[in-house]
Amino acid sequence: MAMHDYHSALFTSRTDLSEDVSILRSLVLQSINKLSGFERLLNRHAYHLPVSTDAIAHQETSNMASKYVSLEKQLKMLATDIGTITSVESLASAAQKKNEIFFTIRSLQAILGSLLVMTDWQSPSFLHSLASQAGVQTGKIIGTINDYKRDQHLDAQSYEDAFRKEYFDALIKFPIAVYATSSGMAAFTTILMYLLSQNKINGPVILGKSSYFEYKELVRKIIKQKIIEVDDMDTSEILSTIKTEKPSILFFDTLCNAADIAMPDLPTILTALRKTATR
Repeated sequence: MAMHDYHSALFTSRTDLSEDVSILRSLVLQSINKLSGFERLLNRHAYHLPVSTDAIAHQETSNMASKYVSLEKQLKMLATDIGTITSVESLASAAQKKNEIFFTIRSLQAILGSLLVMTDWQSPSFLHSLASQAGVQTGKIIGTINDYKRDQHLDAQSYEDAFRKEYFDALIKFPIAVYATSSGMAAFTTILMYLLSQNKINGPVILGKSSYFEYKELVRKIIKQKIIEVDDMDTSEILSTIKTEKPSILFFDTLCNAADIAMPDLPTILTALRKTATR
């Protein structure tokens, strides 16, 4: 390898590693902010929490915050060290350190999640005479609306709001709703059952060939309309099929497990639909 190529490859690898560390620092700082917010909630709702629960929650929140603060310091030092890397050996050493911190964060996130919901109840009370059974969500629970967490609940709502803010960055002329589900399969069956219940599937259906196999099986067994499979990555074929078949529904799996697909060209497909769809 020529010296120029060596330094170019080293620079690229160093840049990638620096970006990885930056993402990890962002996750750590977000976690610290979540812990701070949780501690404020604990203080605000101390009256509604059993004394033992309140004590454990404060203690564990403090312990977790200390761990994340320590990780943030390590990542900050690592970011500085990466900027001075001049050899493959030092790059490998920094990458190993980054990986160790990554797995530490990954383990802590599971503990953090359980800590943040430790005062919650599966069926939180919306009224009480002696003691609330809603933890830090006391005062925010409405009967038959968010008092049973298998239906809809405040945690899901905050996630949905954050998701919408992060991923929808343009004005859209039709309403977009975001719903958190327990899995991709749960999301797909929810969408499919809604479309069926509203009699929306009243014409041909376009189905991406790389869609998850269980999605495709459900579509074939349940939908009685004409089903046309298309190559997810062949945008011209998709657009041509849309024009000739005038489908009522299009199913594409943007997070599939097919080896030959990253993601369908949804912006182009949606633009064509906006211009040509009559229903």
